[in-house]
Amino acid sequence: MEIPIELFYLSTFLFAALAVHTFYRGYREKEEFHHFVGILCLLGFAWSILFVLDQAPLAGAFWLVAMIVSVVMLPELTAFQDRRMGEVDIEGPMRLANFFSNSYSGWLKLAYRRGLVVTVILYFLQFEVITGGILLVLNLFYVLPPRLNLIILTQGIFPSMFLYRQIN
Repeated sequence: MEIPIELFYLSTFLFAALAVHTFYRGYREKEEFHHFVGILCLLGFAWSILFVLDQAPLAGAFWLVAMIVSVVMLPELTAFQDRRMGEVDIEGPMRLANFFSNSYSGWLKLAYRRGLVVTVILYFLQFEVITGGILLVLNLFYVLPPRLNLIILTQGIFPSMFLYRQIN
């Protein structure tokens, strides 16, 4: 069973919007890390367009380049998150918005108050609920291949490991 082409139209639009937002944020905050993320968004944009144009081998090459860039920028991500986490007042009040920011501030405050294990489990469950909800909504409109359901099980593992590494 094929993945519906409309999903690639949607991803093309989302990657383009995310690239514009990320480059603007990098310009505004004078943070080099955002430019790396913007490049990844542009690679995702190109990847989506190539899938729409039925150029799967070339799209795979863009995907491979994006994965290489992601691995290369992992130390920069760690340094960026360390800088952001150093600015967090862990004794301050916890707000819902803190849990959805890119500074891990809510998660850091939760780890300080409730422990690292509880925090990582809740972070993992957040990813599972979001990913499961997205797949549920997509299954209402499209018949998706069953192998995509494996994403629910694996989507939160790596971000949870990164959070554990950052906080620990």
